[in-house]
Amino acid sequence: MSAEDPIENEYYVKANQAKVLLKSTAYPEDNNGWLMQKLWPGKAVFLDFFNQPAVDIWRTGLNDLWDKIPYDGIWLDLNEASGDCNGECGATIPNNTASESVSSWYDKFESLVSTFSDDGGSDFTNHTWYKSYNNQSTPSTYNLPFSPGKDILTASLLSLNATHVDGETEYNLHSLFGHAECMATHKVFSDGAYNTKSPRAMEGLRTFILSRSTFAGSGAYAQHWLGDNHRDWDNMKWSIAGTMNFNMFGIPMVGPDTCGFYESEKVKNVTEQKELCARWIQLATFYPFAR
Repeated sequence: MSAEDPIENEYYVKANQAKVLLKSTAYPEDNNGWLMQKLWPGKAVFLDFFNQPAVDIWRTGLNDLWDKIPYDGIWLDLNEASGDCNGECGATIPNNTASESVSSWYDKFESLVSTFSDDGGSDFTNHTWYKSYNNQSTPSTYNLPFSPGKDILTASLLSLNATHVDGETEYNLHSLFGHAECMATHKVFSDGAYNTKSPRAMEGLRTFILSRSTFAGSGAYAQHWLGDNHRDWDNMKWSIAGTMNFNMFGIPMVGPDTCGFYESEKVKNVTEQKELCARWIQLATFYPFAR
């Protein structure tokens, strides 16, 4: 939810008054105590979908959107939830400017991967604007003795020590955040007793809620795509296993970004990219969901 205009934004005003936003542990004196991230619209705060009044505000927003543009489905992106800062931004929202001279998101991504592939040790610092912390004891992260991958667990995600309305930590609920948003959205679309306004027209129909973040059981409420991938033959091959795995996880409608989201260093030739995309579109006819 945008926090760029905390006075005129009616949804922020309602959420602030109802106290149903995720709370910051690292910066409790800033931004009314709410966890602040930076996303496409700028400053952003997060509804706590585990709290019913937050779901009520979400219902109002979806109904207002329907009044402007009647829609058949909705796309829930960045709902891990993620942001441009590691953990949270605090009082200062940084500029989207990398300290390295890079020209595109792909270059930033490749630079990140190549940098973290080196053994820099525990004190190594990556100097890009979206990877600014170099250890797990930084206040905006949860102090963990491990990290199950090359990145800290709050790399471009919410602080694990952020707290929900009932005092529960994001550490315990992180993997369920997207799932809770899917459940709330499905309830707005399909429960006529709960939502007596638009989009009531969806009642009784199969909903289309495309979510990037899901959990076991999300298939009862939403669909899923496999996230950002690369435009090469390996990623096309891996998409088959990814789709079938999610079918086993109970999410029947799932698929990848057909033809790849990022350009790959493995396939730079335009002619080969066209051939790859043509073959990938052929494969996509067998995906439950082709995007």
